[in-house]
Amino acid sequence: MKAGKSHVGAARLSEPLQMTLSDRRKRERRRPPVPARHERPLMGQTSGKDWVTENQRHVLPLQQRAEAPLQMDYLNKPDFGRVPAYLHERRMEAEARARAAAAAESAQAAQRHHDASSRVLELDGKEVATLLQHVTAKRQVTQAAYMRLPCVVETPSLLRTKQALEDELSALEADLKLLSQAQRIRVE
Repeated sequence: MKAGKSHVGAARLSEPLQMTLSDRRKRERRRPPVPARHERPLMGQTSGKDWVTENQRHVLPLQQRAEAPLQMDYLNKPDFGRVPAYLHERRMEAEARARAAAAAESAQAAQRHHDASSRVLELDGKEVATLLQHVTAKRQVTQAAYMRLPCVVETPSLLRTKQALEDELSALEADLKLLSQAQRIRVE
């Protein structure tokens, strides 16, 4: 704004704010009038209640309730020191489940042993050569993936990937060594 010019509807800050008569009446209706300085409160007005005895009468039942908590004598109960019946039931159920799991496990082990003895395969030289080719191809793919890793491995995910590839390569090397030495392989 340029010096010396003012807006048409702007109010000046130096003008005092004036309340209208209707605003004053609304304000008077909302609040009770404040007593003047020279007015003194009326003395000698009493309600006729004895507040001390009234308070005592209200507090006495609260104190009696607080002083008399319900006390249980657990040592003199008829079933003191005995294990509850529901715990006996739970123990029996857990033992039955454990026996059933052990029986199922032994049955599965017997079945596996029976199946293993009945399923023995012998691979001849041609099948061994085919298997050797597949393992060699798998080793080349894994080694190519290993070689694509960066030289400096810093992140945890790359460390896990590198470790998994190294483990797989060592397992494939062991398989290649076994397959290259044998002409016939027995698979159980």
